[in-house]
Amino acid sequence: MNDPQQRILLNGSLIEIEDWYPYGFSPSPRWGYDKPVHPILYSIIKRSEDHYRSLLTDWVQFADDLLSFPLRDNGSELDPCWENSSFPPLDAIALFGIIATTKPALFLEIGSGFTTRWAYGAKVRYSPLTKLVSIDPSPRVNVDTLCQQAFRRPLHELPLDIFEQLEAGDILFVDGTHRILQGSDATIFFLEILPIVKAGVIIHLHDIFLPFDYPPHWQKKYYSEQYVLGSILLVATEKYRILFPSFYVSQHQELLKILDQLWTNPKLQSLKPKGGSFWFVKR
Repeated sequence: MNDPQQRILLNGSLIEIEDWYPYGFSPSPRWGYDKPVHPILYSIIKRSEDHYRSLLTDWVQFADDLLSFPLRDNGSELDPCWENSSFPPLDAIALFGIIATTKPALFLEIGSGFTTRWAYGAKVRYSPLTKLVSIDPSPRVNVDTLCQQAFRRPLHELPLDIFEQLEAGDILFVDGTHRILQGSDATIFFLEILPIVKAGVIIHLHDIFLPFDYPPHWQKKYYSEQYVLGSILLVATEKYRILFPSFYVSQHQELLKILDQLWTNPKLQSLKPKGGSFWFVKR
């Protein structure tokens, strides 16, 4: 008989789960990698492929700006860098390109660090009126000097009316814990924030691999956020427009080749064109 209690390591702490899945549980990908991807989600994401192609083509104009950023951290709190532990190259290009072209009045970020530096890089060059707002109790790197407003508290301690400030064309950039748990930032986002966000707001979630499952080597992370996103796309497709799914694009060489001016540049040749950002717009 399976032990009704199991212990797992979560965020560096050993926690005990009572009445754990009674038939035994070992996380492994259900879709993609050595198995077929989720067929319906694939169809939903693929139907906007021409739009992804158009965006990539548009972002080529920023190649010189993007190549001006250092490969590695140069010690400056202002500059992003290509090699970092959390934000892959294709995601950086998309973030820079979307801010540079849409010029949002407000960039509101849940989870800050290297992403904030990329947003700031686009802001100072192409969208100086954009207000950067950071929500993160402990950013990976210091970003306070880049932001017009910073909340150094967990999301669950903040009033929801912060998100009612977002207007059509603004950006809500979410890169938090990625786990659907009681009181987690991911749960609050889907059940409390997303419903009140106005139509036209551009939304970003990170570490999204749809129509693939989470990668095999991420089994011990216990991420679950993309399952809720996938459910929404499956049953309420008409309420959201997919803008740019980085991981999907990274699996299609024909799309990646549009940015060959960057990938083949000697400065970036050590990098792999990976991505995990998922951009969408609320209708």
